[in-house]
Amino acid sequence: MSSWRDLGPYCFLLFTIGFGWFILAPLVPALIHKFGISLREAVLLISLYGYTMALLGLLA
Repeated sequence: MSSWRDLGPYCFLLFTIGFGWFILAPLVPALIHKFGISLREAVLLISLYGYTMALLGLLA
């Protein structure tokens, strides 16, 4: 049972990474305006950040 308890901090880390990814969604209009990019490129930029953070979280 202690192995399940040890997974708690790891699950919390993955949750916060995922939650942080969705917090970036309101930045899409600002990214479009600031960098002069299309909606597709702004969403791709945020998605790349999220996938990178998820991968690094799994490696942690």
